[in-house]
Amino acid sequence: MLYLAITMRTKDQQLFINCSGGLTMYALAIYNTMQSIKPNSDTIGLGVAASMGSMILAGGAIEKRIALPHLRVMIRQPRWDYSGKIRTSDCVRQAEEAYEIRKMIIDIYAKSTKKPSQILERDMDREYFMSAAEAKEYGIVDHVLTDPTFE
Repeated sequence: MLYLAITMRTKDQQLFINCSGGLTMYALAIYNTMQSIKPNSDTIGLGVAASMGSMILAGGAIEKRIALPHLRVMIRQPRWDYSGKIRTSDCVRQAEEAYEIRKMIIDIYAKSTKKPSQILERDMDREYFMSAAEAKEYGIVDHVLTDPTFE
C-alpha cells in the first residue's frame, strides 16, 4: 500500500478482503496505513470479513466500501492473549492495555459506521454476524454489488 501510494499518487487503491480475523495490532497497522495514504483506499469484502477483517473493511473510503452479495461480516471486541507465567501486576497492566485497545477499536467503528459507542459496545460484547445487506444498513459497507444504484 505504501509503495503504491508513493508510485501512483493519483490512483485509488483497492483492498480485497476475505479475512476470518487476525491479530489486533497487525490490523491496526493496516488500518492506520489506509487512513494515512492518498488518494483513497477502497475496500471490497469477498467472502468473510470477521473481527479485525470487518474493521479494515469499514475503514475504507466512504462511498467506496463494497460487499459482494454473499459476504458475511462479524464484529466483536478484540481478544487479548495472556501467555506465559506473568506476575499479578503484569496482569493488571495487560488488562488496562486490552481495555484501551478495545476503546480504540470501538472508536474506529464509531467513526466508520456513525453508530454511537454504546450501541457498538453492546453489539461487540458477543460475536455479531451480519449479511452483506445488514452490513450496509449497519454502516460497515456503503454498497452491495447487487444494488441497482451501484456504479
